[in-house]
Amino acid sequence: MNSPSPTPDSIYRPESGAYMANIAAARNLFSLRLEDREGRAENSSMWLRQTGSRTQFRDGSGQLKTATNSYVIQGGGEVFSTQFSDTDRLGLGLMMGYGNADSHVHSDRSSYNAKGKVDGYSAGLYATWYQNANSLSGAYVDSWLQYSWLDATVNGEQLSGETYDIDGFSASVETGYRLPVYQSDNGEVFITPQAQLAWNGIKADDNTETGGTRVQSGGNDNIQTRLGLRFHVTASLMWTRVKIDYLPFMLKATGFITHSWPVQL
Repeated sequence: MNSPSPTPDSIYRPESGAYMANIAAARNLFSLRLEDREGRAENSSMWLRQTGSRTQFRDGSGQLKTATNSYVIQGGGEVFSTQFSDTDRLGLGLMMGYGNADSHVHSDRSSYNAKGKVDGYSAGLYATWYQNANSLSGAYVDSWLQYSWLDATVNGEQLSGETYDIDGFSASVETGYRLPVYQSDNGEVFITPQAQLAWNGIKADDNTETGGTRVQSGGNDNIQTRLGLRFHVTASLMWTRVKIDYLPFMLKATGFITHSWPVQL
């Protein structure tokens, strides 16, 4: 009696990893927290942030290793503010951003490589409420909504390059309570329990490759939650009014997260 032959494992194309890296980058480039917008100069409603990062990950099969280098610049400013009491403040603002990401994918099984790239923009609005506007202590609620549109390319070895679009809306609601644990004329120490709920509707257009392969990206309407505890110090230098915000560490615990980028070829 002959035993059945084992089914060979599937070998995944590195191009599928490039498609996954592109949608992952598009969904993460312009996602931000309130602290990303609080680095503005004193007495100014304008803010600007620039970040560069390098990430590495493998796909679910373990065959494809991906490395992504990304850069984003985002800025904005407040256009309206109001109060509901003597101490609180609600501000509304507009923001725009530009970002790009380059990914390299290597297959351990076939030794082939592929490259992915996204390049595009975002525009949106935000609203922030502080319980105590002057000290920024106490409760706060922050929300934003933005639309992102990016050009994406995938290039495999000995294959024609593929070009397609990635676009969609994303939104976030964040809340927390800033508790001052030390205050003096030279600075303050805060501990901030915080929570954030983010929705991401950014998706890639379906694409038919030159060779006839149909590419579809799943994982639309991604929901992510974040629970954390932030500890930071704000200090004033003796010879100037400039304030220094120092973040020694942040403890983070995630309660629920859906964070997958499936691709079908």
